[in-house]
Amino acid sequence: MSSGRGGIRAETFSLIQELLHEGMAQRAIAKQADVHRETVRRIARGQQAGEVLDYRRCPGCGGLVLLPCLACEV
Repeated sequence: MSSGRGGIRAETFSLIQELLHEGMAQRAIAKQADVHRETVRRIARGQQAGEVLDYRRCPGCGGLVLLPCLACEV
């Protein structure tokens, strides 16, 4: 399960929205997306649970980071 209050990735948010639209049960969505059921419930109600994190590949080191990359200062 995701740890604590860090927010969720944009891909996970999109997956949850798609599965909700398809009619999948919220508990099943939470299990598949590896998030808490409350996160799915909030997204279903239109309340964003925390911020959506937008990880990208750093052009300098190639790591999956939130830009700007603090490891290589790009």
